[in-house]
Amino acid sequence: MNEPISPTESEITLAGLVRVAAGSWKPLLAVGIVAGVLAGIVLEMIPAKYEASSTILVTRTRAKDEMVGLDTTAIELDSFAAALESEEILEDILEQFNLGAAPYEFDIEEFDDAVSITPLRNENSLRISVELPALEDGTPKLVADLANAFAMQADSISRRLLEEDIERSLSFYRSQYQESEDRLNQIRDETIRVKASAPIEEKTRFITNQEMLQRQLQTSWALALADLEQKEEKQKVLGQIVAEEEPVLTVTRLLEEEPAMLDVVAARTGRSATELYSATSSSQIINDVYTNVRRIYDEISGDVAGLRRAVEELPKEIEECTRRIAEAEEILNASQVMVDHYDNLLETAHLGFRDVYKKFELAKIAIASDRQDLIGEWIRAFPPQKVSGAPTPVLVVTSALLAMLLFLVILFFIEVIRVSLKS
Repeated sequence: MNEPISPTESEITLAGLVRVAAGSWKPLLAVGIVAGVLAGIVLEMIPAKYEASSTILVTRTRAKDEMVGLDTTAIELDSFAAALESEEILEDILEQFNLGAAPYEFDIEEFDDAVSITPLRNENSLRISVELPALEDGTPKLVADLANAFAMQADSISRRLLEEDIERSLSFYRSQYQESEDRLNQIRDETIRVKASAPIEEKTRFITNQEMLQRQLQTSWALALADLEQKEEKQKVLGQIVAEEEPVLTVTRLLEEEPAMLDVVAARTGRSATELYSATSSSQIINDVYTNVRRIYDEISGDVAGLRRAVEELPKEIEECTRRIAEAEEILNASQVMVDHYDNLLETAHLGFRDVYKKFELAKIAIASDRQDLIGEWIRAFPPQKVSGAPTPVLVVTSALLAMLLFLVILFFIEVIRVSLKS
């Protein structure tokens, strides 16, 4: 029969674990010493690191807050942090401090790992930290200069972001301004074209000439009426005289002996040569009064006929002038209405353009004054007086304690397995 197992050998107790630890204090101490020595050697081989930091206060944009009713500081912080840590800024500072050469020989990615830009939303600020290994004597000053360089880059970035913000805010006014200017130029060109094609000057000259001609015709008609009345009176009187006078007072047979006289008398008396030749008178004497009165009468009759034609035709010409003037005035009025319409459009476009231009200029002033600078102030970084992280002795002791703790865990694990196998 097997002997019963004692409780101390068949169960895991705290006292048993303490006995195990107490019985192994020498190996435990040796492990701690070895781990501490190794940690000290490793830490001495790794160069120390220096860290410097600068803080930038980022203000809000009042106009944005009022426009959308939201707190946009977080958005500004994130975009600002991303802009500060852009490849362009990193490369610029990397070249400025010659960190691509020995002893650091950083590329963009390695330098980005050494720089930390953290948005602190509760404080509306950005924290810029730069940590570098102490590969040269001036490392503390270098990390401070790098942190300050990023802070100074923030000023130019803030101006650029502010300009972009203003440009976005002005885009609406700028589009209105451009549309108003384009419309003004279009209406101006159309007005010039309409005025150039409108026959205003031509029709004005034509109407003036026709009115002058019409007045001349009316004057001529009035004179013709007066002259006709006078000449008709003279014609009437002369007709009576001609009727009372005899063209030939006496007729002589001498006309047979002087045939040439027959033609002369016929021409002067208005009678045929045969009629004169057959006269029974023995002598012929031409009546000079009759001849002269008849000549004047014929002249007056011709004038009367001409004046009558003039009196009949001149009203027709006056009426034709009136018709041509009316047609020209209709065309002139239509052209003037069109020109006035485009003049009004042009004036309205000018007024609209001036209004939009004034709004655009006022908007630029208002938006620029309503925007605060993104950078309120920044706290300058100074060279660190000590390395970053925990001191070397603390790290050595911590390493030794961790090694001893791990050794104890291993011992306890072995003890647990041993007891389990016995049970």
